[in-house]
Amino acid sequence: MVHHVRVVLPLFILAFTPLALPAQTVDEVFEGIVATENAGYKSVDNYVLKTNTLSMTTFEYFEKASSLELENGQTVYIMRNVMPGEIQERHAGECDALSQASADELRQAATHIEEAGRQMEAGMSSEMEGAGIPGGHRRHADESTGR
Repeated sequence: MVHHVRVVLPLFILAFTPLALPAQTVDEVFEGIVATENAGYKSVDNYVLKTNTLSMTTFEYFEKASSLELENGQTVYIMRNVMPGEIQERHAGECDALSQASADELRQAATHIEEAGRQMEAGMSSEMEGAGIPGGHRRHADESTGR
């Protein structure tokens, strides 16, 4: 009987120990979630959010705008969505390769772009025809007849 008590008593204590621990309130759980999330933002200055909805992909750019110190000592970081127009304005003063190109260099670049487009179109038409999708050669037929 003593051997039986020695085995059952530790199992009984182990099984009911979690009941003796204090339960967390909803506020404590929420504060823990916020603290964990904000700890991750501490070293982040900006990020891009990619969203796929109904086969459409969008990208949103966020950057750290400010931070707040709460009464409990936590720091909350505020991330701001930067609109595409603002991003474009920021880069408007920067020079790119085409802005410094001569007229001949621009014509040469345009020729390369047009040729790449023709090659891509021919490859897609070939794939469409191979897959049995109608209209794979419709554009070429329209060009040859002048329509």
